[in-house]
Amino acid sequence: MQRSMAILVVSLMTGLALADAPPVDPNTITSLTAEEAAAFAAREVFLSFDRLPTLSPEAATELAKHGGVLFLNGLEDIDAETIDALRVNTRPIHLNGLKRLQKGVAEALAERAAWIELNGLKTITPREAELLAKRPGGVSLDGLTEISPRVAAALALHPHELHLNGLAAISPQAVLALAAHKGWLFLDGIEQLNQPEAALLGLRMPRVRLKLRRITPDVVAALGANKAFPLDLDSIKQLDVPTARAIARHAGVVRLDGLKQLAPGVAQELARHRAGLFLRGLNPKLLPANDLAVLAANDTIDLPKPKD
Repeated sequence: MQRSMAILVVSLMTGLALADAPPVDPNTITSLTAEEAAAFAAREVFLSFDRLPTLSPEAATELAKHGGVLFLNGLEDIDAETIDALRVNTRPIHLNGLKRLQKGVAEALAERAAWIELNGLKTITPREAELLAKRPGGVSLDGLTEISPRVAAALALHPHELHLNGLAAISPQAVLALAAHKGWLFLDGIEQLNQPEAALLGLRMPRVRLKLRRITPDVVAALGANKAFPLDLDSIKQLDVPTARAIARHAGVVRLDGLKQLAPGVAQELARHRAGLFLRGLNPKLLPANDLAVLAANDTIDLPKPKD
């Protein structure tokens, strides 16, 4: 009888302990108490709450004690008090579920160090941009698909890494404003540039990353501007002879690993480049033997390694 009672007591205590313990995977929860947040914060790995729609300041205070990265992409809204509560955590924080910033949130974020992602925002005001630019850590705003010159000018004051990879195009006025930015600028979404925009961005090279899908000789020349910085053109899938000739004149390393085959005459132009050229995506079966021989004769060109 006593043994049965002891087993019952242990079972009840175990059940209560399990009831108080947070789920193994934080991505499965839809609500979070301060007590549960404290238990999660004790973990040594990053924390991800992709299904958590709201977070109280009390729970945020406990989560902030976590020493790792916080993924709070499930949050649909957050107030300034909660952002303030998270300030103790100085690791990157991801808030990609936010569609807008409540009053006071941009001000609160301006006081928080370390990297922050706000890729769910589709638009921001010049005032919000100005406040985010004051942050002592990098900012990702990849949800923005367009940007006004006023917003660009405000963001250009940010001294750290700035991601605007959602922009598919950008006006000369916005580029002119962003040209004042001193940190790393990521513009992976822009598929093509005109010569004026390329000339402005060329002044910032190499502290700007582009993933252009199409490029013309005048844009190559504008981006180069006689500077020996690396030119990443891995997203280019086709190349004509005039553009290849312009690339051959570039004084720095050029990456063209996205090319699988070459149009007639392109290999001969590219072979003139002497500063380091990457063509590791080429399919030898799609190239004439003469083209391969011309490229292989240049020891500064990196071609695909023969397969065993």
